[in-house]
Amino acid sequence: MNPALDKVDVIDDFFVNLRRFNPQSITVTAKGKGLNVGRVARILRETAMETGSRGGGTVQFINKQLQERGIISKFVSQVFE
Repeated sequence: MNPALDKVDVIDDFFVNLRRFNPQSITVTAKGKGLNVGRVARILRETAMETGSRGGGTVQFINKQLQERGIISKFVSQVFE
């Protein structure tokens, strides 16, 4: 499984030469093939569990998103040297 964070910026006015790219809102979502399968399993009212290891705040964010969707999360934090 290869979880990742997808970031979507919503920009109302987009100027190229004047360099105005101020996002109106930013949405970050945990994604990846395995996480998407878990979401579909929950939609079908099946039990889903995701597992793996990630570093830093990413694992905390993924765990929170999975818990909000009723998916069992067994991700562990990994310390990199």
